[in-house]
Amino acid sequence: MRGFESEVASHTGAPYAAAIHSGIAALQAALPAIGMGRGDDAVAPSLALVAAADAVVSVGARPVFIGMLKVAHTMNPADLKARMTPRARPSC
Repeated sequence: MRGFESEVASHTGAPYAAAIHSGIAALQAALPAIGMGRGDDAVAPSLALVAAADAVVSVGARPVFIGMLKVAHTMNPADLKARMTPRARPSC
């Protein structure tokens, strides 16, 4: 595995890489790496998988789901603006 991680890091120009066995494990590793933790609000689209909310809760943050635009299937900017708080951070 270390050889694979070294090759990925070398190929991407990153100082290191980590192979992680699942999406939720990757989120659980990534969220603290970006400073997400207890007391933060994690902004996520309402169509996010439950695993995304699970990862957010596992680091002590609170998921804040943003409504979606029906045609574009993207986050609704008005809902995003309404739900932003000083503790809100992008996450998933």
